[in-house]
Amino acid sequence: GGPAHRLNDGALDRDGRFWVGSMHEDATESTGLLHRVEANGESTIEAANTGVPNGLAFSPDGTTMYYADSLARAAWAYDYERSTGHRSAERQIADFADLPGTADGATVDADGCYWIACVFGSALARITPSGLLDRIIELPVDKPTKPAFGGVGLGTLFVTSIGGGGSHPRYDDPGLNGRLLALDVGVSGVPEPRIATVT
Repeated sequence: GGPAHRLNDGALDRDGRFWVGSMHEDATESTGLLHRVEANGESTIEAANTGVPNGLAFSPDGTTMYYADSLARAAWAYDYERSTGHRSAERQIADFADLPGTADGATVDADGCYWIACVFGSALARITPSGLLDRIIELPVDKPTKPAFGGVGLGTLFVTSIGGGGSHPRYDDPGLNGRLLALDVGVSGVPEPRIATVT
């Protein structure tokens, strides 16, 4: 995407295609791109003028794609065609004017609900497949970044968080900021695929 750009959030669809977004380093310009990478390494630009691409995830059956833009403070769902990797029927499922912080990384659970980290908002939000806000879980960190299910039976929800340093101010007392959290949220995840390759 040009100088001062880097990759940010990425996810695999249920058939192993890799979706990944790029962003400007200062996170204030909508000059990023959303890429789809096929098993043979061929990549396609699927969206331009993105801010901070995040929240990439796919429903358990692979027919819904989720995507968020932290700069736009919103998340969307799409109908997803597994055979082609094409998305359609965009609809907004989260407006961070009504949620704490802004959108960051995401995952789905076995019920098909979408879990998204509310970075700068000390929370996780769970959104049902129909787009209803189901739960907000407050967290003991300022900047949660990415939930992922793991552990026995995929029954633990792990959440990464940002600590101090780099482009983020250092904490006098970091507490749990920068730590990996493990939560029992009463639901389990779904196995994630491996990246598809041509052999």
